[in-house]
Amino acid sequence: MHITGIEMDPQAAAVARTRMDKLIEAKLEDIDFAAEGIAPGSIDTFVAGDVLEHLYDPWRALTRVRPLLTPDAQLSVSIPNIRNLSVHAMLHNEGSWRYEGHGLLDITHIRFFTLRDIVQMMNETGYDVLDVRSNIDGQYHDFFRANREKASVNLQVGKLKLENLTPAELQEYCTKQFIVLGRPRASAANDAA
Repeated sequence: MHITGIEMDPQAAAVARTRMDKLIEAKLEDIDFAAEGIAPGSIDTFVAGDVLEHLYDPWRALTRVRPLLTPDAQLSVSIPNIRNLSVHAMLHNEGSWRYEGHGLLDITHIRFFTLRDIVQMMNETGYDVLDVRSNIDGQYHDFFRANREKASVNLQVGKLKLENLTPAELQEYCTKQFIVLGRPRASAANDAA
C-alpha cells in the first residue's frame, strides 16, 4: 500500500510528511497530477476530509480527480452541513451568523452544502453515492436519539419553530457533518477517456 497526501498548510504538511509515503504540499486545485507522478487509474481510495468546503471550485476538483481513480475506487468525503439547526437558529433568532475559528462556520470555508447539495455535486461530477453517514451535532445528540423513530417531530430553538419534521429532516437538522462514500460512475469514466 502506498499513501500520498495533499496538504497546503506548511505546519500540517510537516506532520503529515512523517506519516505518509509521499506528501504534496499544495492546494488540491493547483496540483499537476502528471508532474507529481500520479497516473490515470492509479488511485484506489481518495479521501477528502473537510476539504471541499475550502475550495473555490470543488466541482472541478472532483472532476479532475475522477480519471485518476481505478474503476472500483472509493471516494470518501466529509463535508459540514449548513442545514444544521444551530446555524438556522442563529440566523432566525439573531439575524446573522458568526464566522468562527473552526466548525460549521469556519472562517476559511468558501462553500456551504446541505445533504441535497452534496449528493447533487457528486452526481454532477461523475460519482455514484453509495452511502451517507451523519455525524450528529453533540448539542442535539440526546434530542435526536429520543426522537429519531418518531414519524413527525416538532422542535423549537428560541423563536425558531419547526413542525412536522420527518425522520430524515430531523436527522439533517441535527447533523454537523456528512460523510459520503462514492464510486466513479462507469459511464463518467468512459466519457473522460
